[in-house]
Amino acid sequence: MLLATSLVTGFLVGKFGLFGVEKQLVAQPGMNWGGIVCIIAAMAIFFFIKPTLQEEGEDAPLLGKEQANKYQIQEQGSRSVSIFDRIPTRSKAIVGPALAIISGLLYGVNMVPMTLWVQKEKKAGSEPGALDFVLSHFIGIYLFSTIIFLVYCVVKRPPQVFAQSILPSYISGAMWGIAQCGLMMATEILGYTIGFPIGSAGPLIVSSLWSVFYFRELRGGKNIALLLASFVCIGIGITLLSVSHS
Repeated sequence: MLLATSLVTGFLVGKFGLFGVEKQLVAQPGMNWGGIVCIIAAMAIFFFIKPTLQEEGEDAPLLGKEQANKYQIQEQGSRSVSIFDRIPTRSKAIVGPALAIISGLLYGVNMVPMTLWVQKEKKAGSEPGALDFVLSHFIGIYLFSTIIFLVYCVVKRPPQVFAQSILPSYISGAMWGIAQCGLMMATEILGYTIGFPIGSAGPLIVSSLWSVFYFRELRGGKNIALLLASFVCIGIGITLLSVSHS
């Protein structure tokens, strides 16, 4: 739901020129709309895929047996209750999708500052590039994340920090940063209507393959068939979006 919301939001920002972004005109509007519909259809197919729950006694891929047992002991010995545990079960069905939609809306407009800056610089007669915006973009993310962490450390006493997650967090952050640079370049070159949806659809395929081959969350013929159908829809959507630009 988060990915679908962000993808549609990004498409509409460029299509209708929202938030000051210049409205993008494409050579083939019909293919442009058809591409986004195909990608949304792929997102809809994912709602019918039911992940396979981890069987009892089966270790999580990222944790060894000893680490998993230690983590369970720490969880059982902890008396702290998170804010999500205090939400009634029925309300979680509303709160979860609502947070996903809000996050998707915010992610869908995260290229707007960069796009507005490029537009302003071009009107001033300079030749800016998307990568020229990388430093300010990532410094803003770093500062805001630091503030959130400091607030958490003040509110949550003592703060829960799992040492085994620190290195993977840095690695995943570096990978995300590289991907974000690619998304910036795609949005600048292809525009918000084409570049952003294509850049947002790709991670869905990558994460799904991890779920199948590493985490083994997606098993069974029905799940695999639905996953392949969604991949086909994404492929057709990306192709239509790309062709609509020419």
